[in-house]
Amino acid sequence: RTVLAGAADLPVPGGGPAPSQRALAQAGLAERRDVCPPGVWQAVCAAARRSSCSPFVVLLAAYGRALAELTCGADFCVGTPVVARSAGQEDELGCLINTVPVRMPELFAPGAVERVWAGVRDTIVGSALPCDEIVRAARTVAGRRMPVYQAVFAFESWRRVEHPAGPVRMHTVPVPPVGAVAEIQLQMCALPDGTLKCVLQAPLTGSWAPRLADLMLGFRTQLGLLAPESGPPHLIDPEGPA
Repeated sequence: RTVLAGAADLPVPGGGPAPSQRALAQAGLAERRDVCPPGVWQAVCAAARRSSCSPFVVLLAAYGRALAELTCGADFCVGTPVVARSAGQEDELGCLINTVPVRMPELFAPGAVERVWAGVRDTIVGSALPCDEIVRAARTVAGRRMPVYQAVFAFESWRRVEHPAGPVRMHTVPVPPVGAVAEIQLQMCALPDGTLKCVLQAPLTGSWAPRLADLMLGFRTQLGLLAPESGPPHLIDPEGPA
């Protein structure tokens, strides 16, 4: 409650009505894909080292700034899935994650990456609570809109592990886009060849669907500002949704 006290909702782009959670679950999806070349990932890692944080934080900060730029939002939260494995669970098979809200304060002031990193650290303190318990504790206004956070950012980057099970070999693989879990969501995956795969999704019936191209452009622009060596990523489909 202390970490999330006073956090704002993400404004709806264009000032339209906010979709209800039921409408999100029933809507089809608009999608836009992007692939960043290895130089972008290298620049993100370099920027993370300069700020003494993880590359995930640099990507999250760029996403937060792109959202704020399009909505004029401030001090909102972005939901992100985090690993919920404890010591001794490295070899357990299954999806052991929890989704937690990360607060996005003062995204355009100097030191934005460091502040987002502080927000991530604050969030990890409460990550032992399941997402619904976090929402129950922090939600202050009743309504049909998604509470606490309306945007999601997911990033996959880990060592691909092989699990022997008798004659069977099980391998970890990237998780595909998970569907409409928020009003707007960006999923990124660091692939073995050094490229970054980006998938941006929004419900067809919401205000974000016609703005996916603008948001992707805003994200890559902010990423270039935070990791200036990266240059512009290559956009797979510059003309419209995939």
